[in-house]
Amino acid sequence: MLRVIAEKAPRSLKELAELTGRKKSNLSRTQKTMANCGLVTLERGERGRVAAKVVFDRIELQLPLARNGVAA
Repeated sequence: MLRVIAEKAPRSLKELAELTGRKKSNLSRTQKTMANCGLVTLERGERGRVAAKVVFDRIELQLPLARNGVAA
C-alpha cells in the first residue's frame, strides 16, 4: 500500500480504493493507522478529500529475535 501511495499519488480515498481493489472503509482505517505510526501524512485536498502522502522514501524495520534481550 505504501508503494502504491508513493508511486501513484492517489488524490482521494476513492482513487486509492480503485488502485488497490480494497474497500474505502478498510482503507480509511488503514490510512489512519499508518498516519499514527508516522508512515504517511493525511492531507485534505480539493472538495475536502483526504489523501495519504508517503513521508519517507525508505523504511527499515528492525525486529528483535529475543524477548527482553534473552534468547528463547
